[in-house]
Amino acid sequence: MLTMRKIIEDGEVGALPIMAKDDWRKQRRAIEISEADRLSAPLDRKTGFKNFTGVETGPRGEPKYYYIRKAEKTNEYVKIEARDRKGRPRILHIFRSNRAGQIRGVPLFAPVLTYFKDLADYLEAEVVAARVAACLAVFITSENPAYAAYGTATDTDTSTGHRIQQIEPGLIDYLKTGESINVVDPKRPGDSFAPFVEGILRLIGTSLNLPYELLIKDFSKTNYSSARAALLEGRRMFMNWRSWIARKFCQPVWGLILEEAYLRGYFEAPEFYRYRYEYTRAQWIGGGWGWVDPVKEVEASRKAIDYGLSTLAEEAAGQGRDWEEILEQKAEEEKKAEELNVNIMNAAKGGTGNAAPQTAEE
Repeated sequence: MLTMRKIIEDGEVGALPIMAKDDWRKQRRAIEISEADRLSAPLDRKTGFKNFTGVETGPRGEPKYYYIRKAEKTNEYVKIEARDRKGRPRILHIFRSNRAGQIRGVPLFAPVLTYFKDLADYLEAEVVAARVAACLAVFITSENPAYAAYGTATDTDTSTGHRIQQIEPGLIDYLKTGESINVVDPKRPGDSFAPFVEGILRLIGTSLNLPYELLIKDFSKTNYSSARAALLEGRRMFMNWRSWIARKFCQPVWGLILEEAYLRGYFEAPEFYRYRYEYTRAQWIGGGWGWVDPVKEVEASRKAIDYGLSTLAEEAAGQGRDWEEILEQKAEEEKKAEELNVNIMNAAKGGTGNAAPQTAEE
């Protein structure tokens, strides 16, 4: 399965529509996912020059051939045409294009990779400082030269003979006469710890177009309005990615599958190739968004439909459901309720749910 996390980490991914030969398949069309690192070109035997992009383009910059390194071989490549003679894609090179003429993807984390390193180093330093602060050590000093032997006996490791140069929780040690302890107070975590970590995470969220609250799922500092604003901003980004991946990956694969099913006679489609767009057109519905306040959200959806600002299809798709299935299920439930003499509306309003509707004469 192609996941958004995979595209974010690699910046791109390759999907090869192939014809599988497994006997258990009803259809031969299959998708093979390829790592982005395998898209590269071998060394030229004459010049030694290597095309690091792995994409051979035409005169207008359009992809013509792709060089895919074999998974089990490090120096063997397969040259694949971008499209076959009928115009079908032989490889789906999926990445977000930010500039004209771009032929390879760039990971979304690329602008903030150094911040990940800074955050890891800072957290490690804070952990070490916290460990030092947790070490409650007791050092005993003596001004009497007669007890100086205590210091000479305990300031070395009996196994190696080296001086003890580290402390641990609950340590008790004796000092030589004239020695003293200067305690270093690390004061960790400091006042700048939380703002620094939060600032780094906000920069990372900016590179992903994600609000800080959604990035680390922390809504402790939000109210209804700010939480809803963060969710709406994140939803805008998710909808953008969802429509993009449906257009670049899901729809082309669906078209190839339906074409093979038509050629195998699984369904009748007069003039399939003439009306191919109409036959293969699909609406891609993702998961539901959930509600911050269900009562307010449902009321807003109802008013949007009543005022013509939205439709039942749009509101149902926002919850990850199909509007036709909702109406069909509702009709089936009403039919069943009528057979059992159950008043659904009365039950929804808090009644017993088994009273028949009264007539005007009653």
